[in-house]
Amino acid sequence: MAAPAFRPPHDPLPKTAHSSPLGHPQAQFCLHTEGNGWGARVVDYMAMECLPLIINDGMMFSYANVLDWPRFSLYMHKREIPQIAPRLRNFSRAEQREMHAVQRRYKRGFVWWRPDGLAYEFTLASLGERVLSLGLKPQRAHA
Repeated sequence: MAAPAFRPPHDPLPKTAHSSPLGHPQAQFCLHTEGNGWGARVVDYMAMECLPLIINDGMMFSYANVLDWPRFSLYMHKREIPQIAPRLRNFSRAEQREMHAVQRRYKRGFVWWRPDGLAYEFTLASLGERVLSLGLKPQRAHA
């Protein structure tokens, strides 16, 4: 797969930015299961720097065409639920630290409020990639 032509900015937020009192400070992975739509859970997990453990068959990921989700989350099918504990035990502390480092680079893309949020820019990058993948040429607005 070729590298996307559009890239969102990746400046990490300070570790304390957008922390949530709902998150457990020692949590390494946070469970995200099927629900009605995308929901705010992944946004919360990104803010808390808790790696998303996504169990959902056929889920469409936000910014899937510009973010490398496997580098900062774990995706499993429902049939794999019995393997959750062994899979999580197989992640070394070093692997988790690397996943958290990648997550910190992307977490601003899930925040809409300013001045820290970059969700608008990530959305434009994702839409730009989609336009290019469809073979369309971006048009300039006429004055």
